[in-house]
Amino acid sequence: MTVTVAQATRSNLNEILRWLKQEDEETGEGFWCNRTVVESCHRDGELLVLREDGEAVAFLAGRVWVPDILEVRPDRRGRGHGRLLAEHVVAEASRIGDCLLRIECQPASSIPFWERMGFRLYRDDEEARILGGHAYRVLGRTHARPEGPAVAVEVELYPEARSWNPAVRPLLSRRLEAARREDGRLQLPERVVLFSPDVPRPPESFVRIAIDGQDVFLDKAKRDEAKAVGVERDPGGTYYVDALR
Repeated sequence: MTVTVAQATRSNLNEILRWLKQEDEETGEGFWCNRTVVESCHRDGELLVLREDGEAVAFLAGRVWVPDILEVRPDRRGRGHGRLLAEHVVAEASRIGDCLLRIECQPASSIPFWERMGFRLYRDDEEARILGGHAYRVLGRTHARPEGPAVAVEVELYPEARSWNPAVRPLLSRRLEAARREDGRLQLPERVVLFSPDVPRPPESFVRIAIDGQDVFLDKAKRDEAKAVGVERDPGGTYYVDALR
């Protein structure tokens, strides 16, 4: 048996629509009601298909960092195809530099699968477990530490209210030992992803960065000054820090 993951062809799309329609007619379940989303993703080049011996048996629709739908053909479930597709998305997101994957767990029965894939619900309560909810996975990255003396670095993430209220407590606080690279930048031992499930609007996130106890940045992550210090933004819009200037 040969299993491959690739961009869906028009023929693959037709196969997918046929089985979605059949599933809907036989069980009333599945994503036939979302067929326009699947078709739109195909037009935009955002429809991945898993082929088993050349036959489309699973698909994933949506952008890499916010996939909309993952479905395995009913007669091919339980063979690990969903896991292979999810792992492919995680690997691709890491390759292009994404820090954060966001999904919607619908139906709610999909929650255990996504939790096994490393995702966490934004709001983990009884209602979400029954009705379904949104989930996320932070993609970390480690870095080789240059030789040289350690430099203490603090990176903190706050809600927007920190702009006018200094008493607001950080949602994320990291203390690391960096080291100076040959280009003069301070390399962190690991990526600090400026994300908290409690921040609904990441562009308004307030960030504090200190080196050896001295603040070098204290403002919103979207400011040009943040980029000058070393705050970067991934393709999905999440801010992170790998090294400081």
